[in-house]
Amino acid sequence: MDDARPLLVFFFSERSGPARRMESLLAHLERKERERMRLQRVDVDRRPDLAERFRVAQVPTLALSPRIDTVRRCSLYWGVLAELNEEPDDTTALLDVCAAAAKRLGLAESGDKIGITAGLPVGRAGGTNLFKVQVVD
Repeated sequence: MDDARPLLVFFFSERSGPARRMESLLAHLERKERERMRLQRVDVDRRPDLAERFRVAQVPTLALSPRIDTVRRCSLYWGVLAELNEEPDDTTALLDVCAAAAKRLGLAESGDKIGITAGLPVGRAGGTNLFKVQVVD
């Protein structure tokens, strides 16, 4: 596929209440960001081969990458909720963006400690080599 837009893959099951509740959020995101990204829904009950291939252990699982090669190779783990963000300039900005996103999405509140994993240096594709506990402002 030659489409350069990032791909958001949403693994779900019709039997999953949380996955069904996320559908309105995904529909809104798809309408709002259509020019900037693509959304692909994968029903794990109909495509267990893909769920196994990407190691989806629980649904809903979301993953996003601006790089198609990463999307093809990524291994997804339970509880992954991904969001498209601009590439931060440095490690401090990366940590701040992650903490702000966790708060905005209702996953954390001010004062909570969250674990952030990332690859450094910022902006270079590669492995994950950072784990940082960050306090949410």
